[in-house]
Amino acid sequence: MAGSRDHNQGPIVDMTAHLIDSGARIALKKQQREMLGDEVVLAYGPRTSTRLFTPKAFSEYKAAVLEALDGNPFDPDWEDAQLQLLDNQVTCRIDGQGRLRIPSSFLKRSGLANATGAEVQLIYRSQMGYWEIWPTEDIARPDDPTDPFYRARRLLAERAREAASMRAGRDGDE
Repeated sequence: MAGSRDHNQGPIVDMTAHLIDSGARIALKKQQREMLGDEVVLAYGPRTSTRLFTPKAFSEYKAAVLEALDGNPFDPDWEDAQLQLLDNQVTCRIDGQGRLRIPSSFLKRSGLANATGAEVQLIYRSQMGYWEIWPTEDIARPDDPTDPFYRARRLLAERAREAASMRAGRDGDE
């Protein structure tokens, strides 16, 4: 699977199957634990996925999102984008046995409310610096343009292009 592309998020470098245990946990592989450390930030991803960041990577992601949105909290688009991309997040610890407990709100969003024994795919996207957890049966579905996360991400991309265009115009005037 290395080098393949999925959901327009950059190349997949690592993809492994994991089963959710009765404690709503997945056991991470040694290499995954080494890359993530002892603490991770879980945040909503596209459709039914959950993103995993190191705290440093989430801080950088958050700064980039806020910069692209230009920080106008009175803009309703800004509020929706912040909710989808930043606000739905929680910091979790990886236990001494290398297991990550997935909070129930994230399992419900993924359609895994009764998750014991469910298979999920853990994907590492090196260009983006984060991991994603996908329910196995959902990973191959095409993008959904009505998904609130995708709408927020499209808004973010539009705002980033507008800002770059404005900067290019200013640079050309000098």
